[in-house]
Amino acid sequence: MFGLEDMKKIVYGGLVREKETGAFSFSRMTEKQYGYFTREEDARFLVRMGCTAGICMDFYTDSGSLEFDYEISGMADRDIVQLDICQNGVRTGGPAQKPGKDTVGSIRHRIDRDGHRWNRITVWFPYMSSIALKNISLAPGASLCTLEEGTPDGDFPGRIRKSFYATGIPSPRDMMPFIRPRAMRCAWPAILTGSCGMRA
Repeated sequence: MFGLEDMKKIVYGGLVREKETGAFSFSRMTEKQYGYFTREEDARFLVRMGCTAGICMDFYTDSGSLEFDYEISGMADRDIVQLDICQNGVRTGGPAQKPGKDTVGSIRHRIDRDGHRWNRITVWFPYMSSIALKNISLAPGASLCTLEEGTPDGDFPGRIRKSFYATGIPSPRDMMPFIRPRAMRCAWPAILTGSCGMRA
């Protein structure tokens, strides 16, 4: 099971906190920023500020599986939840569904180890809702390495983690190589149809 200290090392784009229930919640703003939005009269901002857009778990593992329980809440304008699980940069799983306002579920994801002992696993959280995770675990006996550590065999070298908040939220610049492909994947249908204002 992942503990709070493990989560602090592998969560990017926001802060992670542990609730009394043992579930992990995530936030992408400082307390001062949250304070500003709570003064707004528009209820849409109160919901959107709690969404987990841009937050992910990112790590290396030699596990053949990843499991966790989740709880969705605080749906914004669109009542759909998409949670992307990527293996070495390619989406390999995760739900995309219309769950309603509040829902719980479990993910049991198989990690393909063909040709690789170690894999980079990135779990992108929903962008139009908030999520809490619990009972996060790998296969028995499996190991976890952070992006900073790299893997023991050197296939994935370590890197320096940069932050612009004293609280440890990683810099957006560090996340751009991973955010761009996901953003384009989400936007491509709109680009093709011209619904986003772009024309060939």
